[in-house]
Amino acid sequence: MKPRLIARWLATPMGAVALLITSVALAADVHVMISAGFFQAYSALAPGFERASGHKLVTTRGPSLGDSPEAIPNRIKRGEFADVVIMAGASIDELGRQELVNASSKVNLARSEIGMVVRAGAPKPDIGSVEAFRRTLLEAKSIAYSDSASGIYLSTTLFVKLGVADQVAGKARKIRGPPSGEQVATVVARGEAEIGF
Repeated sequence: MKPRLIARWLATPMGAVALLITSVALAADVHVMISAGFFQAYSALAPGFERASGHKLVTTRGPSLGDSPEAIPNRIKRGEFADVVIMAGASIDELGRQELVNASSKVNLARSEIGMVVRAGAPKPDIGSVEAFRRTLLEAKSIAYSDSASGIYLSTTLFVKLGVADQVAGKARKIRGPPSGEQVATVVARGEAEIGF
């Protein structure tokens, strides 16, 4: 199988996800580890790839980083095998530095932005400026964020840059994502958090 074939099938303008071919699969099964950010697009494209190539995709899901045992870096460090890894580019770079993946095969598929959600019917918070966004965070009664790349960025970098880290710490909660957890939007939809990322 040609590694670039799967990259062409998966390349869409979706989100900052990188594709890494860790080896060329010689068998009919292609083992893919993928994070949540690209999973919906991958799921839509996978059947077409399987039909066109004759290869079967064997998919394992997990976060791009974090302390979850399901996190892709933790799986790879434990010796779990993958032909293809689709996850946040910075995590792939780190695995490459550790020589756990073939960093020279990295292909950037998309640039991902962080989205914010509120419960259906709730007023949309004002995030039209940095100050308005800061005020929204401070006024929110509760905040949920993912346990993957976006949530780690929010909790360790953005909240600090905005000067709100201490104020939101007590009302912000990290949500373990799929496969064993759930989407942040689901937590917000149930009313367990006012806003989610």
